[in-house]
Amino acid sequence: MDTNRTRTIIVTGLNGSGKTTALRALEDIGFFPVDNLPVAMLAQLIELCAKGGITQIAVVCDARERTLTAHFESALQDVRNRGHKVEVLFLEAEDDVLVRRYKEVRRQHPLQEEGESISEAVARERDILSTLRDAASVTVDSSSYNVHELRRRVKSTFDESSPEGMRVRIESFGFKHGVPAEADYIFDVRFLKNPYFEKGLREQRGTDGDVSDFIAKQADVPELLERIISLLTFVLPRAEADGRSMVTVAVGCTGGHHRSVAIARWVGDALKTHGFRVSNYHRDISR
Repeated sequence: MDTNRTRTIIVTGLNGSGKTTALRALEDIGFFPVDNLPVAMLAQLIELCAKGGITQIAVVCDARERTLTAHFESALQDVRNRGHKVEVLFLEAEDDVLVRRYKEVRRQHPLQEEGESISEAVARERDILSTLRDAASVTVDSSSYNVHELRRRVKSTFDESSPEGMRVRIESFGFKHGVPAEADYIFDVRFLKNPYFEKGLREQRGTDGDVSDFIAKQADVPELLERIISLLTFVLPRAEADGRSMVTVAVGCTGGHHRSVAIARWVGDALKTHGFRVSNYHRDISR
């Protein structure tokens, strides 16, 4: 068997951010799942799976293993030196979201020490895992996802049954709800006239024809789109050549209902005509 074809996704990140959900999503698309593997055993696992004809493996390695950060870099390099393809998916979420999730399930954080609050354990874990985040191929902030949305996100990112090539994710958002942590490029379109203040448009969204027409008629929109698309068609091929498997482009307005949605859709449509693999996600459209 050609072990160069063995593909491994290391799922890591903060406890409570959705690693189990991500592992199950990868299992759904054909990966052999392994939870809480000591990272020093990674190469051995991959070699054994390869001998058994298993060519896709998803492995959770996280801070439950206290020596993870000490051995992670060398273990990753060892596996790659053996000719295997390895990607790192790092999952995170905002501190208050993680604390709320733990309180909802009434569980103690795995790293929580006696007398320590959940928020203190989360902050310490975030610091411990900072080097792993820097090594990630893909970083996903699950703060605004429910379980089903996170599963879809992971599947769309790693499913190679779809056409090959780097994926481009165009995400609209509202600045008042916070900037997406995963964004590689952020465009602020709040200078455009806001449909929110127009009669009959407030309750509609940027996916509706009336709102799209209102935004499209604004004088600055053609040049705005031209400049955004010009920049992206320049940088995206270079990101792909650098080994990136996913780039997230975020477009923001005040609430994430109108302007950012319309502009994000048009940018996505334009990039598709240039041959990029594009998916759209409107984070705050229903808020």
